[in-house]
Amino acid sequence: MRLDDDWPDRDDHEVEVRCPVESEACWLGEDADPAGPVWRAAVEGAATVEVRVVDSATSTVVAERLVEPDYRIVERPHGILCGGPAAAVVSLADP
Repeated sequence: MRLDDDWPDRDDHEVEVRCPVESEACWLGEDADPAGPVWRAAVEGAATVEVRVVDSATSTVVAERLVEPDYRIVERPHGILCGGPAAAVVSLADP
């Protein structure tokens, strides 16, 4: 998840991602660098995630939405007929 480059004061915000409460199969890894306009981590079983954009200085939530990432298989270690690791890049536009 990332804030679009046109987001006002982009670098003054943090992106937080959580599993929806009703999603029992969802698992999110830890963001390696949680401060800033980009969130990167491993995800499993998450068809939908909750995304919050927080003002770094005041901790105020400035945007909150449900997002359905469009996962694409990035590697097929067991051949073309088998699935493999997938990735998604989601860019959040200005609220």
